[in-house]
Amino acid sequence: MTSLSAYHNIKGVVSGFSQVLHFGTFLKKTGRKLAHSIEEYMSMALFKQMQGIETKKQTYEILEPSCSYKTFVVNVNRWAYLCALILVLIMKMNRKNQHSIKHIDSTNIPVCLFKNANAHKTMKGLATFGRSSKGTYFGLKLHIILIKRFGFWVFTIGLHTSLDTKYTN
Repeated sequence: MTSLSAYHNIKGVVSGFSQVLHFGTFLKKTGRKLAHSIEEYMSMALFKQMQGIETKKQTYEILEPSCSYKTFVVNVNRWAYLCALILVLIMKMNRKNQHSIKHIDSTNIPVCLFKNANAHKTMKGLATFGRSSKGTYFGLKLHIILIKRFGFWVFTIGLHTSLDTKYTN
């Protein structure tokens, strides 16, 4: 399958979700119109991820959209949360069909040295202090859940106080 036909297939799927979720309501009523539709920007972002393209610049050069590179990057970043919304909805739809047996593992993700935690600014709102068998840390906790029947990975990142059982339902 050529890369452009893959892009058009992705665009068809995104257009179907757009009709159901009414992406047009996210557009501003005043001001300059977008160079491309929301569906096209989301399709470009998903194309980048699905084809394993490393940078947005390479995606821009492959697809050659009729807008500037800056406009392309700004709008791909702007509509990324709608891609996440679609992913969450697909996961919720598949929840009815999931198997009751799940394999769960979690690990801590320290964001800085423990002694520097009070001065850390990058993850200040997300990271918290936690304890594990490895010792005390300042950071996040990564939960990985494997649903046995379908064999796909569902992962979440939570605070150190999150319980593993919270993610099993």
